[in-house]
Amino acid sequence: MLAASARRRRLTVLTGRAYESDTAPAFWPWVQVLRAIARLPEMTAWLTADAPIAAEVVALVPELGGRQPGHRPPESEAARFRLFDGVATILKRAAERQPLVILLDDVHWADAASLRLLGLLATEIADAALLLIATCRDVESERTPAVAELLGTLARAPACEWIALGGLGRDDTDALVARLLAAPPSSAVNSTIHELTAGNPFFVHEIARLVATEGAEALREVADMSHSPPRRVCATRCAGGSPISRPSVASCCASRP
Repeated sequence: MLAASARRRRLTVLTGRAYESDTAPAFWPWVQVLRAIARLPEMTAWLTADAPIAAEVVALVPELGGRQPGHRPPESEAARFRLFDGVATILKRAAERQPLVILLDDVHWADAASLRLLGLLATEIADAALLLIATCRDVESERTPAVAELLGTLARAPACEWIALGGLGRDDTDALVARLLAAPPSSAVNSTIHELTAGNPFFVHEIARLVATEGAEALREVADMSHSPPRRVCATRCAGGSPISRPSVASCCASRP
């Protein structure tokens, strides 16, 4: 929704996403962003005119130097700093031509180097026409040392703002369910959906799909297979395009304080 709003205002939106997988290469969210920058028409002339791009950045994202794709992270602290400074330079240069919105999703899964780069950029790009938004799940059990370090860095950066997003209230959850189902459900069904999802819009949508395909009685089995109240839908497994089944929904439900 935010990206769509930015595009309506003719802003350039670039996205990167971290993945819950050890197989994702280092700096992967930033590689996605930098590859997108390399494709921007307004950056083409600069990138092909012997632009002062750090060799470490080109080694990570060869597209920026007009070379074949590859991925070689820096191997020393000095090289890593040159990479960080080079990325900041490219982002500021791109923002001079067109205001940018950069969306980094699920940074709680990002590698430590990506998080350190994010922390540095929070101070280096404060005067650029650039809005950098990073989403991070605020769950204590997933707050790794690297995430904790990043949050500390951002807390000290004057240009940064932390926005905590809670779930929808009961009325808004009911309204969303009503939009998703052909027939308005009973108050009891709405209450169960809100309890299972804690108002998380994504999971409200997933549970509503379950009700639409299997009926409201499916909620009883989901609730019985879930942990004791307060029930919350854990944001680690409920994903995918096909309608979710009762066991998979139950596996997503976990008690959270």
